[in-house]
Amino acid sequence: MTMQTNNTLKYLENWPAHYFEIKPASRKREILLQRLATAEDPGDRRRLELLDMRYDKEDHDLFLRGLVNLSVTSLKPNFLNKKTYTKFVWDSIKDLHLEDEQDEYLLAEWRDVCALLLKLDMQDQRFGSGTFGILKLKSEKLAFKMAAQADTITRIIPEIYGVSEYFVTLREIMADVYCRILEDGDEYWQAYMNAERK
Repeated sequence: MTMQTNNTLKYLENWPAHYFEIKPASRKREILLQRLATAEDPGDRRRLELLDMRYDKEDHDLFLRGLVNLSVTSLKPNFLNKKTYTKFVWDSIKDLHLEDEQDEYLLAEWRDVCALLLKLDMQDQRFGSGTFGILKLKSEKLAFKMAAQADTITRIIPEIYGVSEYFVTLREIMADVYCRILEDGDEYWQAYMNAERK
């Protein structure tokens, strides 16, 4: 009980700096409702609205589902499966709310889910040790694999299925998060993109 109280104090300190550290989503909802019961804040009201858009009743992350589904969408659809995969892509667009009007709160959610996807990749044994939250990869090949995944989700799949206009901002966010989260991320991203252009 004491630990939970201390965590809550940490989250509320310099609000909303620690907002995305609050887990699970149900705890995040609790804290937002407590804050809104004390004072109506438009930022917290919007955070609560986005929380309900991002997580279902079982606290499954629909934004993350959208990214993962894009990463497994066929790069070479044929006449037998193109309709199915096109629906898959549109479902991902809806999960991520890419058709919605963008504001700072939605952009922050996208930034958080991009970081979450990359961190999930890093939990794999393929990756090396981390210092101060920045992870150093064991090889350039692994960095390229992560860059390829980010590029596939935000550029290649959207181009194949004719929906690139919905992914412009998400791509910028994904690239920025990649560059910030990895040691030498800027160099890896640029090297990957240069190799792709050849």
